[in-house]
Amino acid sequence: MPIQWNYPGILAVLAILCISFYLMRETLFSSLPDVFNPSISQISLRSLLCVSILAAQRGGLEVKRVHDGKTKNVKDKDGGTINPVTDGDFRSHYVMMRTLVDAFPGLKVISEEHDDALEAHHTSVYVGPVDKTCPSDVLAAIPYDTKIPLDHLQLWIDPLDATQEYTEDLLDYVTTMVGIAIKGRAVGGVIHKPFATAANKKIFWAWKDQGISENLKNSSPPNESLKIIISRSHSGNVDETARTAFAGQTLEIIPAGGAGYKTVEVLTGRANVYLHTTKIKKWDLCAPNGLLNAVGGRLSTLAGTEVDYTAPVVANDVINTGGVIAAVADHATYVTAFSTLNAAKPSR
Repeated sequence: MPIQWNYPGILAVLAILCISFYLMRETLFSSLPDVFNPSISQISLRSLLCVSILAAQRGGLEVKRVHDGKTKNVKDKDGGTINPVTDGDFRSHYVMMRTLVDAFPGLKVISEEHDDALEAHHTSVYVGPVDKTCPSDVLAAIPYDTKIPLDHLQLWIDPLDATQEYTEDLLDYVTTMVGIAIKGRAVGGVIHKPFATAANKKIFWAWKDQGISENLKNSSPPNESLKIIISRSHSGNVDETARTAFAGQTLEIIPAGGAGYKTVEVLTGRANVYLHTTKIKKWDLCAPNGLLNAVGGRLSTLAGTEVDYTAPVVANDVINTGGVIAAVADHATYVTAFSTLNAAKPSR
């Protein structure tokens, strides 16, 4: 007897099998961490913040190891004497970069230390496994997660901010930083102080409209005098500029090292405003900008325009030439005070 095929029934079974396979595949891949998904197009906001914290901490450990081992190996990037770089910079760069891109393949990360030849000497540095475990304070502050398209993100990292001060053993100024931008706008970041001894003064993190670290809450600017914090090593004409802009006011000018350190002083109420009038790189600014945006403050050029953190196309794209005004409060007042002054001048 010839076999009678039930073609509609066979097609229905095949359709059910195909749908079942598709659903099983989607369930499997969606349950895996992003790093194991080869077709990653979106990543967890909270996981990215937590890995950024881990990257800054790992970088800080390398900075400390090099210092404690007295193996800084100081060089100058430009062949002169005012732009030092050390093994601490490169070892920190390597572990921070690897931590981020191993966790999120395809993530755009721009680092201050990106010399392939010099980096090759530090590829033996132990990085550690991919780990997206979030600290309890992050989970408490950000209980609900959000997905972000991978191609919308740009991360700017400074593996060792305040290298000049690092070479002089002025270690309180030293930070490691991860700045997070979405479509070129700073929205969050991490500033880590590897040599800080108090736990609540060691790491500062924030993500705009999501959450901030406890040590960034309830800080208000000083009001006994106008405290302006400036660079101790790249000051340009900032002291003169400030005194001209705020003539008649009681001023205290505070020289300090590192954009990260100066921003933390503003964020925690020990200075009113961070002022800078010479050129500065965007990896120095992205994390500070993100943290200030998250707490309701602002970082801008002297003219009040936003700094664009879109991934650079040419070398000059990493440079901000418009100066810096960074404040938690009264930012518009500071911009107005500088509106009639000259634009930022080149670095000396």
